[in-house]
Amino acid sequence: MEKRKHAKKPKKPGIFPYLATSPEHQLAINREISQLLDSIDSMLYDLARHRLRGIADEDTVQEMVQECRHWLWQRSLPKFNAALGFKVSTFIHKCAMNYFHQEVRSMKRRRQSHKRTILVDPELLFDVLPCDGGYLEEKILALADEVNAHPEKIMTESQVRVFRTVTDNPHIPMKDLAHQLGYKRASSLSMMMRRIRERVTEIDLEEYVPPPQR
Repeated sequence: MEKRKHAKKPKKPGIFPYLATSPEHQLAINREISQLLDSIDSMLYDLARHRLRGIADEDTVQEMVQECRHWLWQRSLPKFNAALGFKVSTFIHKCAMNYFHQEVRSMKRRRQSHKRTILVDPELLFDVLPCDGGYLEEKILALADEVNAHPEKIMTESQVRVFRTVTDNPHIPMKDLAHQLGYKRASSLSMMMRRIRERVTEIDLEEYVPPPQR
């Protein structure tokens, strides 16, 4: 009696289809990933341009897209679990969105850390001083400039030292500045900074006369 031939069942894809098990397997996966990333190239650019709109130029967009491709290739796709039932395109889209979100946050933090930290600036003065948004605005701007140039006019000697140290060292962590200034805890330095702000709130803008411009 002739044995019935059973059709071979199609092989199920591996649970982690982009995780290589050997050097030869890695070469095959690399070719597959390269084709996959090429197919979603326009999507990556769209995501990057959307996230970087208004904060970066086209060169930065292109650079970030290339870095995202490398991240997806090396970090994200090897973790793709086909058993969870998600499409690989959905997985890549989510990973790319997370990547660009984190990169934009890092970019903003880097820019902020490179910005000179000024304790007494117009934004702070608008917060701590009463202002109707009208004629007092010019006084606030003038006062900010004067306080930054001559903090000794409204601060004690120790406050001036703290003020100068903090504004001249925007890249140094607060705890290190506290140690440099002789404080045992960063919270003590923060308290001194609050006192400096309180000195600003004592200024009567109505009575304040900006110095003559030279």
